[in-house]
Amino acid sequence: VMAWAKRSPADRRVPEALYIMIEANGWTKYGCGNNEELRDEMAKYLKKSYPGSEWTAKLAEEEREK
Repeated sequence: VMAWAKRSPADRRVPEALYIMIEANGWTKYGCGNNEELRDEMAKYLKKSYPGSEWTAKLAEEEREK
């Protein structure tokens, strides 16, 4: 998703895809591993590249709730 986002930043599907991957990489139920570094990179990219996106707002809202 990161390669796609960097290759096609104007694609309207990118913010949602980034959000989905951020959520997927945060899942650690039953000890399944996750990649916090990649998750943080995607979150930073989403916030920087798509500040007005509904997906950025949703991520920010979830971060405030934690």
